[in-house]
Amino acid sequence: MKNSCKCSLTFCILHFALCILHSAPTFARPLSGFHEGPYLQFVTGIRDASFDTEQSTNTVHGHDQEALFGFIFGWNLTDPWAVELSGHYSSPGLITNQEHLINVRLGTKWSWINNALTDFRSVRILPYLSAAGLAQVNVLPTAPTASAPRALQWGIGPSVGAGVSGLFFHDAVYLSIGGLGDLVWRPERTQTIAGITTTAYRSTLDLEWTAIAAFGVHF
Repeated sequence: MKNSCKCSLTFCILHFALCILHSAPTFARPLSGFHEGPYLQFVTGIRDASFDTEQSTNTVHGHDQEALFGFIFGWNLTDPWAVELSGHYSSPGLITNQEHLINVRLGTKWSWINNALTDFRSVRILPYLSAAGLAQVNVLPTAPTASAPRALQWGIGPSVGAGVSGLFFHDAVYLSIGGLGDLVWRPERTQTIAGITTTAYRSTLDLEWTAIAAFGVHF
């Protein structure tokens, strides 16, 4: 009789434990290679754009911060390491004196693979760091009396970033938030006013920031 009661109690305890384990939304440790492969994300955010002061008239075009949209295409060669190409476009959308600001980055991204953050069944949480080379192209308004209405200015420099990504729905949906810091050198751009060459935009070496949110797919 006692043995029968003990067996029944043991069965109830095991059954209860199995129910708890089955219902728990955790502990689906990813297999090696879960993060490998390509991914594509669409990006929105805000960026520093405080460099667009036309010198001859001291006119500030646009805003010190501009909204952006763009893309990120990357490929995880291993679970932690990826190569990444991104492009961001900004414009204040003014009817007159419109400017176009483009940033392109090519570099690497390292994701921190931690069991405590990737053991969840519904999401993998992946903090990351990035480093890249930056190429910048800006189409900026010149003075009203200049011979050409726009000046083309380019810039180059290093870019570093940090953020957090999340993989959802069986590692297929990729969400990210992050920030970027750029050290950008831009050469002087000139304009011609009444036959005289003057400075439109001076040469600068600036620290610039960008905040982004990205949504896409991981293949």
